[in-house]
Amino acid sequence: MPQGSHLAPDLWNPQNTISYRVKLLDFSTLEKQNGHFVTDDLREREDDIIWRVRWGKRWLYAYLLIEFQSSTDRFMAVRIHLGF
Repeated sequence: MPQGSHLAPDLWNPQNTISYRVKLLDFSTLEKQNGHFVTDDLREREDDIIWRVRWGKRWLYAYLLIEFQSSTDRFMAVRIHLGF
């Protein structure tokens, strides 16, 4: 194990590599989800596209945000972060 690995031992665990994690995805379970839902704090949300897929014993949710605009918005990152 490389010097200094005591600081982050999980980085050297083969099960923490991206290729190992991708192999755990079961694409036969890929499902498109309803984009309208109520959050835990009871706020209504509409999202663009949500997919879920089995990742080992758990479900992994993938959210795709697609934004179409007719002009450039230099504050787009702020809008996305704040959920506007």
